Amino acid sequence: MNRENKRKQYEKGYYKHHPCSDHFICRKCGRLVVSAGAGSGHRNHCPNCLTSLHLDVEPGDRAADCGGLMEPVAVWVRSRGEWAVIHRCGRCGALHSNRVAADDNPMKLALAIRISRKCLRIVYENIAFALSVKAVCLILGAVGIANMWLAIFADVGVMVLAVLNAVRCLNAKNM
Repeated sequence: MNRENKRKQYEKGYYKHHPCSDHFICRKCGRLVVSAGAGSGHRNHCPNCLTSLHLDVEPGDRAADCGGLMEPVAVWVRSRGEWAVIHRCGRCGALHSNRVAADDNPMKLALAIRISRKCLRIVYENIAFALSVKAVCLILGAVGIANMWLAIFADVGVMVLAVLNAVRCLNAKNM
C-alpha cells in the first residue's frame, strides 16, 4: 500500500505515536525505500536522493493535501545536537525539517550543507550591501548633498537588488 493512501486507513495523528514500517518507492529516483536502516521506526525521505513527499502539516499527522515533492535545501543542527534536513515543497513552497537517518547518503548531505552555506553567504551579502548604501545616503543627507528623494530611491533600489541577488538561492541545487 502506498503512503499517500494511508491517511484514509488510520485515524488522524496515528503516525505521531506509531512507527510507519511500510516501504515505499521514491517518486524522484524510483528506488525502494524501507524503514529498516533509518535508526528508528520512522522513515519519511529517500536515503539516496533525500527527497520526501509533502504529506504532513505536523510530523505524523498526514493532513497535508499538497502531495508535492520536497527537495532538500539545507542541513541544520538542532539544539540537542541532532541533524535535520530542511525540505522545500516544489508545489506549494512549504518548508519542513526531517531528521537525518542513519543510512542517508553522505554525499547528498554534504551538497545540502554547501547549498545552505551559499544561501547564508547571500543573506550576509544583502545585509552588508543594504547597510552600506543606507550609511552613504545618511552621510550625504547630513552634509546636505542628498535629499529625501535620493534616500527613497536608494532604499527601493537596494530592495530590488537584494531580491534579485537572493534569487540566486533558487539555483543553489545546481552548484
